[in-house]
Amino acid sequence: IKKKQIKISQTIEYQNTTQDKLDTIYLNDWNNSFSTKTTPLAIRIAEEYKNDFHLAKNEDRGFTVLASIKQNGEDLIFERIKNQTDIVKVILNKPLEPGSSYIINLKYLVQIPNDKFTGYGITDTGELQLRYWYITPAVYDGEWQYYSNKDLNDLFIPKSDIKLDIEFPSNYILTSDLDISKSTQNTKNKKVTLIGKDRNTNKLFLNKFNKFNTVQSDNLSFISDINDEGLEVLEKVLVTEKITTFIFDNFGDYPHEKLLLTQIDYI
Repeated sequence: IKKKQIKISQTIEYQNTTQDKLDTIYLNDWNNSFSTKTTPLAIRIAEEYKNDFHLAKNEDRGFTVLASIKQNGEDLIFERIKNQTDIVKVILNKPLEPGSSYIINLKYLVQIPNDKFTGYGITDTGELQLRYWYITPAVYDGEWQYYSNKDLNDLFIPKSDIKLDIEFPSNYILTSDLDISKSTQNTKNKKVTLIGKDRNTNKLFLNKFNKFNTVQSDNLSFISDINDEGLEVLEKVLVTEKITTFIFDNFGDYPHEKLLLTQIDYI
């Protein structure tokens, strides 16, 4: 927390569902969109006449240090796309046939940006509000679908089964819409395993005090830190039931058991 860093060791398995043979893949590293004053994100922030990003220190803006990408234990050649430093081009050591899957292993360091730029990142009090903080595969559907972060919260990635093994200081409380499958703690650190099936996004919060409340409906748990303006518990339940009914009637059943709604989304 003090260094504002996350050390990540990651495995990605991705299936080629097309009829094309792939010798090159692309990865989304949206945390690195904060790395310089000339990224597409930086340009968009400047277009909104905000100067706090351009005046910030490098360590406050955040970046990713990508140490290695390996396939079957062998180092892969990779590079960041010119003018899109949050997209990584990777050359596989063996072409990926239609219907086959690649497995790659990554090691990298994430310098967390200050949350004042987009709402996500690390706060001045040392709390973490994370989204798009780890590397994800870009979609290939006959052509590569990748684009840079412009603070539109619109990352397009394939649905995936996620498992996160997270270690963090024991005085923090973790909130996520993923399911906790395992949790251990000592006087210094907590270790939590989060899992989720068919996910294309997830948010993770580490707070010193619990700021999230859960309201349970028949079919869904709403987890939220949105200011409810003093609503009584019964009123919250009734409002939640109305929202759930509206969602299910108009969009169909929500595929997961929990829905995380935050003040960042509300603003």
